[in-house]
Amino acid sequence: MSPGASRREGLCFGYALGDKSEKRNRHQRRAEKKQQTGHGPRDQAEFPRIEQVHTLDEADETCPKCGGELQVFEGQFEEADEVDIVERRFVVLRHKRQKYRCDCGCIETAEGPPKLQKSGRYSVGFATAVGVGKYADHLPLQRQVVQMRRQGLSIDS
Repeated sequence: MSPGASRREGLCFGYALGDKSEKRNRHQRRAEKKQQTGHGPRDQAEFPRIEQVHTLDEADETCPKCGGELQVFEGQFEEADEVDIVERRFVVLRHKRQKYRCDCGCIETAEGPPKLQKSGRYSVGFATAVGVGKYADHLPLQRQVVQMRRQGLSIDS
């Protein structure tokens, strides 16, 4: 056998090249690689869980086979998770700042929430949402106004 022939055999079998072989490392990596699970449900642990229990109407609490009355099977449910979206909603918060008085005639008023502008109409949270929509999500102000109008808020850009 020629030296070239034995070398080719070594490449074919991989084990002849030792532990540092590129081929051996490639095969080991392929074997160590975790199996792909594909596109499927992922655990959404960071989202809050809302449990909703569905029950039968009184009219449906009869057995479809014998016509007898169905009893609640305590602690037994068929469960399924569903990702849902709860749309944002706008509310008007009425801040009532308590006033205090002294016998000397002095009047003090409690502090209100922080504002971007003195006596401003919109909260810091509202301004933040508009800013994130404009700069992070690239939503023009006019498009945000249209979205807000659909949700019942009358506002100008």
